[in-house]
Amino acid sequence: MNGTSKELFLSAISCLVMQNGDVALHFRRMGNFMERNRKKELEYLEHNYGKAGSQLLVVYGQRLIGKTTLLKTFVSDKPYIYYAARAATDEEQRRLLCEELGLLEQRETYFSYLDIFMAIENQSSRHKKVMIFDEFHMMIRQTTALIEDIAAYMQQRKNQRVLFLLCSSSVAFVENHLVSKIGRNALLIGGFYKVKEQGFREVAAHFPDYSFEDRLKVYSTLGGMPGLWQHFDRSLSWKENVCKYMLKEGAFLRQEGGRWVADQLREAAVYHTILLRLAQGHRKLNELHALTGFSRAKISVYLKNLMEYEIVEKVFSVDTDGRANTQKGIYQIKNHYLHFYFAFLWKNLSALEMLSAEDFYELYIEPELGAYTAQYYPELCREYVELLGEAGKLPFSFERSGKWVGKSGSIDFLAMDGNGNTLACFCHAFGGEMSLSDLEWDEFLLKQAKVKADTLYLFSLHGFSPKLKEEAANRKSLLLMDEKSLWENL
Repeated sequence: MNGTSKELFLSAISCLVMQNGDVALHFRRMGNFMERNRKKELEYLEHNYGKAGSQLLVVYGQRLIGKTTLLKTFVSDKPYIYYAARAATDEEQRRLLCEELGLLEQRETYFSYLDIFMAIENQSSRHKKVMIFDEFHMMIRQTTALIEDIAAYMQQRKNQRVLFLLCSSSVAFVENHLVSKIGRNALLIGGFYKVKEQGFREVAAHFPDYSFEDRLKVYSTLGGMPGLWQHFDRSLSWKENVCKYMLKEGAFLRQEGGRWVADQLREAAVYHTILLRLAQGHRKLNELHALTGFSRAKISVYLKNLMEYEIVEKVFSVDTDGRANTQKGIYQIKNHYLHFYFAFLWKNLSALEMLSAEDFYELYIEPELGAYTAQYYPELCREYVELLGEAGKLPFSFERSGKWVGKSGSIDFLAMDGNGNTLACFCHAFGGEMSLSDLEWDEFLLKQAKVKADTLYLFSLHGFSPKLKEEAANRKSLLLMDEKSLWENL
């Protein structure tokens, strides 16, 4: 790089760093939310930023989970360079990066990544610099030049301080293919951080004016994906948001469901067919075979791919002595948004095209909504019990936990320690008040699982009958948790 080119480059970088300060102000409101709800992630990044020398980290997670906003919050008070990778050749990636930095000199070949890193180190800022490559998997499909140049820089320029952040929404690539792709250079990666979904508590905090049931609807519809929450207007009701931002023609959340699979996997038609059947409640391999006509072997391969992308999950029953009464080989859609999309929108696409958003909601969503959200009520109840455990408010510290999936019914949450102490949770969200007969059925399921519960939590979205309250008053081990209890504690 000649002197003139370097001056232009440094000038461009200095301007970009100054502009980034203004951009940071623009994202500060979202950043405040992130600081509250991504505290662990931010602490991890800050810890690595504070280390001497240069580091290379990989930050990854599903699309729309909030990775980019997390990184914006992290660098809001730091000098940084951000590059959003495209599906392009390596030469085109380098050309675009140079162009974004203001390096417009005509050349037969563009600067290598190593040239760029060398120029960045000479900028005037005294602070450690951050270099972000977002969706970096698109940059190393054809060549590993980016990783090789980062490795060369870190080895050659040990006195410099740069934090390289490689960010990706391709969970399957990072977890299953990255290390083999880059070989020994993987040893330079200082850490892998997976950005995970937020819980119900964070959903509740983001929609403070919503009722408990509407918060449950948001959680059931959008899951713990902050990138999806941003498409809802908190000044509108849940129903108004669904009609305006999910059902109206051209709405992002109406289109995104169809793109989600197609952008990541080939043969979208096959995957969509399987997802539709799963959304309809057909969760066993034999059922999927009978309804789709695909061979069991083919379905197994496609389910495996969907699980790699965290769209589908296989439900494993927590181990108890009642193994003979458990169901095996159960699958379900893990992604809440895609579950809602295939259960209501994709299934009824013709009506969605012809009806108004309000009419579609009344005809196709409202009648099934209670049964749909009831499926996710146990998740927030389990989250609540886990939070109690973290706070030391349970009678014992459990070592293993999970759902027990029986042939006659399920125990929503079981937690056990090494001494045989057991806590069981049942969650009722559909059908009105929970009654004494509901408790009797739950205790039958405990017998099926061959479990003796020392502590029994009952959660009910619609309260409890007087007789059940009387029973709980006489049994210290029986605890009733209604909407108000959850509201106060979450």
